Amino acid sequence: MDELVAENATAAHLLLMATARLCWQRRLSGFTVREPADSLTGQVARHMGCTYQQRFPPSGGMMAAVLNRSSLVRKLEPELRRRAAVQQPDRVYDKAFDALRRGDLLPDDRALIRLLLGYWSTDDAYVHGMSIPERYRDLCTAWFPGGGTQSLPTPYAHRLDQY
Repeated sequence: MDELVAENATAAHLLLMATARLCWQRRLSGFTVREPADSLTGQVARHMGCTYQQRFPPSGGMMAAVLNRSSLVRKLEPELRRRAAVQQPDRVYDKAFDALRRGDLLPDDRALIRLLLGYWSTDDAYVHGMSIPERYRDLCTAWFPGGGTQSLPTPYAHRLDQY
């Protein structure tokens, strides 16, 4: 089931028990409830002995869209400059930045979101079939190092990002 909503802990407990009974009657070994660990249902389920599993889908599993790429990239320019830390001369940086802003460098907006948030590194983008012109590869590697690196410690992730 995707979500289990209850008004209070007693109701959550009763709903989980009813679901467990149905699974037992159908000879199912278990069921999955997709709830954040800190939700009422998540807390009751853990109290009942259920296990909590968190996964990070390779797609990023996020709900995001780029509505105005040019504006977004312009607003992020200070961060991109910080990440680049003078990797390239200004004219190379400016050309790459303009190509990114126009969508010529990385045309797939979903990939751009994953790269900007740190879910993907430039290497991940290559694995997923993206191509980056040779002259911009070092700069893109600096811009999009992926999460867990010195220049981008961890990608932003909140439990509710799963929805």
